[in-house]
Amino acid sequence: MKSRIIGIIIVLVGLALKTIFNHNIEYWFTIKNISLILFFIGLGIIQYPLWGKIDNGIKSKSNKNKRKKKINKGFKIALILFYVLLIVVLEKTGKELNFELRKHYLSKKTIKTVGKITDYKKLHIFRSGEEEFYIIEFKNNGKKITEGLINDYDLWENQKSEIYSLKNGELKLNKVIGSKITVEYSEKYPSFLKIIE
Repeated sequence: MKSRIIGIIIVLVGLALKTIFNHNIEYWFTIKNISLILFFIGLGIIQYPLWGKIDNGIKSKSNKNKRKKKINKGFKIALILFYVLLIVVLEKTGKELNFELRKHYLSKKTIKTVGKITDYKKLHIFRSGEEEFYIIEFKNNGKKITEGLINDYDLWENQKSEIYSLKNGELKLNKVIGSKITVEYSEKYPSFLKIIE
């Protein structure tokens, strides 16, 4: 029972890290890797007692009933698939919680300013996912700040294509490198920002 509690705590720490830092381009690689490792370890600890029961069932019944042995092996494979699915769900949940945290801070005290898109970056971890960021430059109290905005967050808020739109029958590029934009950001945490048209 203690091991399951430890496993749950490890999973929650991974989810908290993902929730707090997923939007920040500076920490994205680190947080993605750490959260995946914590999810893997935490879920492994949680599922370990069940894994042992399956192994014992296979060993004790292997001589008596080959059909039960196959069922136990099938159950083991199903458990591995469920384990992978849980990790994917936890990753997605962390990203959505980060979006909600961002919305919370953008509903508090914010500052609007003019900025520009300086780059468009795609960060990628082999077989573990990717994230696309607008790199936005703006000034905060005379100091130049460069932050990343997750492309999906802009899409979720604006409900339209991030790159193209159709206006009066013409295809228009929306957000291109070098274009001026109006940025609204949290006064407390400037890394929480959004583009307002």
